[in-house]
Amino acid sequence: MKKIAVALILMFFAINSYAFEVFNQLSRDILSSSEGVIKGRIIGINEKTNTVVLDKGLNDGLLKGSFVYIYRNEGVFVSPSGKSVSLKKGIAYATVFRVFPHKAEAKITQGVERQKKYLIGLGIIPNGEREIFGKPRMGDNWVCGKASYRIAVIVRNPFLYEQIKKALEETGRFYVINPDVIQTAIVDNRINSLYEREAVKRLANVIDADYVLFVSTIKHKQLKYRLLNGYGGVVIKSGLLQMDSKTIAAINSSPSYDIPPNNIVASNLRLSERLTFWESILNKVGLYSPYTNVDMSSNSYKVVLYKDIGHDTTAFYYGDLDGKDRIAIAQGSNVLVFRFDIDSFEKLYEFSYGDTIINIDSAKVNGKTLVLITNINRYGALSSAIGYIKNKKFHIIKGDLPYHLRFYDKLSSHPVILAQKASISRLFYGDIYQLNLDTFRVSKFRLPVRPHSFYEFFKVGDRIVYLDDASQLKVYNLATGKVKQITSYGFGGGERLIQRYPIMDNNKEADIKELIEKNSVVVPKAISVFEENGKVYLLGIRNYMSHHITIAKQHYNAYNIKLFDIGNTGIKMVYSSGDVKGRVVGAAKEGEFIISVIGLPTGFFDRFIRGIYEADRLTAARMEY
Repeated sequence: MKKIAVALILMFFAINSYAFEVFNQLSRDILSSSEGVIKGRIIGINEKTNTVVLDKGLNDGLLKGSFVYIYRNEGVFVSPSGKSVSLKKGIAYATVFRVFPHKAEAKITQGVERQKKYLIGLGIIPNGEREIFGKPRMGDNWVCGKASYRIAVIVRNPFLYEQIKKALEETGRFYVINPDVIQTAIVDNRINSLYEREAVKRLANVIDADYVLFVSTIKHKQLKYRLLNGYGGVVIKSGLLQMDSKTIAAINSSPSYDIPPNNIVASNLRLSERLTFWESILNKVGLYSPYTNVDMSSNSYKVVLYKDIGHDTTAFYYGDLDGKDRIAIAQGSNVLVFRFDIDSFEKLYEFSYGDTIINIDSAKVNGKTLVLITNINRYGALSSAIGYIKNKKFHIIKGDLPYHLRFYDKLSSHPVILAQKASISRLFYGDIYQLNLDTFRVSKFRLPVRPHSFYEFFKVGDRIVYLDDASQLKVYNLATGKVKQITSYGFGGGERLIQRYPIMDNNKEADIKELIEKNSVVVPKAISVFEENGKVYLLGIRNYMSHHITIAKQHYNAYNIKLFDIGNTGIKMVYSSGDVKGRVVGAAKEGEFIISVIGLPTGFFDRFIRGIYEADRLTAARMEY
């Protein structure tokens, strides 16, 4: 026991005495973006475009993206002791967007004062703040750069925070703002996310930060950073830095904060919700139901990160889209593409197709990644597409196909495209076909089993894994022509309604919810099959109604996610999430995490005024066996 204790102490001192070069490199990168002090005068003004011309340029060290503080001298005050003090009045902050050798142009991006707003202008009920922009004059002064900068470091891992803070402060040019100050500002000012430019700008204004630095890791092997200027919320510099083996070991061995999942900022901050004036009143009478405080974790399923992504997600996909594994989320005709890096969700790009996308699939065919999109057009008919993604855009090879589309036998080297039609009354209708990529013609595809839906059967070697009409998981042996295994688990249930036809009803007294249900369909996709580290797994989702909450009668769904190992001897369950609150729209597995889109009940106004019943969250949960 003593030997183990000594070894741990030696390891502790070894880690803490080691010079982590990656953090010094990060501080040098940030320092290189921090200009020295440059001063000058305004020599031109354009009130229509809200821009000014500065009398210094590239030869003076001014760069594109630099931020300048514009002020006006208003005389000199002489104190009784005879000391003279220059009186200066702040006008605005501006961002340099065009640089010439001896001059530059800058756009006014932020005022220097804020004024309280009041509800209905009565001066009684506070309703946020209004930014006040001053008007520059010819001859006004400006200054760019500082001798030292205040910087807010937003990072999830405490080891990273301490090392970055140490490296920045050793330069003598940076003061790292205390995380408690940042946390208080976020909570008091209802800043629920720092993914938006205005939110960064607002936070920096409250805590008086010149810079906001976001730091995370990619697979704990590379350090990823984004440096934003607090005055405009725009990115000054970003990059990736490789970490050596000792730094990686130190990160993996360091403890992590027990961060609540509703902290969607990838940081070491602990956030809690703050109600508005009206929310607090509704909360007192039981009519406000904040879904942000819903417990989304269980004993074995620990939600560590989520990002609000709006509502009405119609399709979810995880896999190779553009040569790398991506998360694709369809909401109507729009597809949002994200990357998950253990401690953050990063939106990479988005594209659109059709009207209502209900399925996304992809596979490598002849060395090229093809993407299939199943779409319902504005008339309720299928109008799907085959294409590929290049330069963050979806390029269509063949569109307006009247079929559901998906890949079959993806785990082999020769995946095929399957297709099925729809009728006026049924979403899945008739035979299943195989689509020829050369002629785009279809031929009947013989499937020896009757799955629950077009999307719920997969080929794994000489077996077909599928859900039957009773939503039971079965394994069919192609060699013997018999069902080899039936599990006792049922999957599916509680699928989200997707509106297929426009709502047209002359009965004015008809309930809008009943009309939506009448004109909508559900797309069952309760299981998915994937390969990881040479093994084949199946992920199964079960949604079910649980209970109601609050006087507002908001429905709660619950879900359970199970993971199965599809070995040669049969299917074996290796993990269960337990019952967790919410509705799973779609899920996938990456390493020790389950990535999913979860729908949760909305608050009073969204539900009864806007008609939005569920809000969606892109969620990462760690599996704890």
